[in-house]
Amino acid sequence: IASGVVDLTTGDLLVHDSRDTLAFDLGARAKRLTAARRVFSVQGDASSGSEELMVTQGARIELLRAAPGASGRYGTVLVLDRRLANLPLIRFKLTQAEKHLT
Repeated sequence: IASGVVDLTTGDLLVHDSRDTLAFDLGARAKRLTAARRVFSVQGDASSGSEELMVTQGARIELLRAAPGASGRYGTVLVLDRRLANLPLIRFKLTQAEKHLT
């Protein structure tokens, strides 16, 4: 439904795109997911943040994934339709796209 590149240190959405006209704020979701990632990183191994964080809410899946390299500063944020999402394919395509971020 929507995707973007997020700064994982601040939670700021740097660039985004959406094919849906639903009234949701991807920027707010990115901030919420990066904050949750920081909380989980503090509880676990603080030296390496979580590579991926996924939240399922009803018919939506929210996914935050850290890009490899780039000192863990950038990542991708996705909002997906749960019924249509093919997570293995999405992860494969994200791996390909992340090569352009580093």
